[in-house]
Amino acid sequence: MTFATGSETFSTLSAELEARFSTEYRNSWSDHDFAGYAHRAFAFQFEQNTAYRAFCTRRGVTPAHLDHWTRIPAVPTSAFKHLPLVSGTPEEIDVVFRTSGTTRGPQLRGEHRVRSLELYRAAALPNLALHLFADDPGRQTILS
Repeated sequence: MTFATGSETFSTLSAELEARFSTEYRNSWSDHDFAGYAHRAFAFQFEQNTAYRAFCTRRGVTPAHLDHWTRIPAVPTSAFKHLPLVSGTPEEIDVVFRTSGTTRGPQLRGEHRVRSLELYRAAALPNLALHLFADDPGRQTILS
């Protein structure tokens, strides 16, 4: 599968996923459909994120040689404490979520950089409503 990169392509993939998440969370995705989106997202991240590309290459996994989406390397959570992981430029980041810093101190907090807050919300909120708030999906107040 070929995946061209660039902000327009990110916008296209993001829009497709947002639409799919908003209408199909209660319906299971076929493995084929999920695999297609997973491969496209992996190819984009592989090309746009130098640190992630190096991580995947060391494990022998590239978009050109991916045989199943379950072989896409997951980044260990500790990496977010050491690297500015983002697929794109710093200017394209919508928001940065930071850890509390209790393990390494406030100056060395882990960071999760989110390129599209709309996509993040589209992926998270329907899933939370379906699984965490199944008894009362209208109530989603979270205190953190």
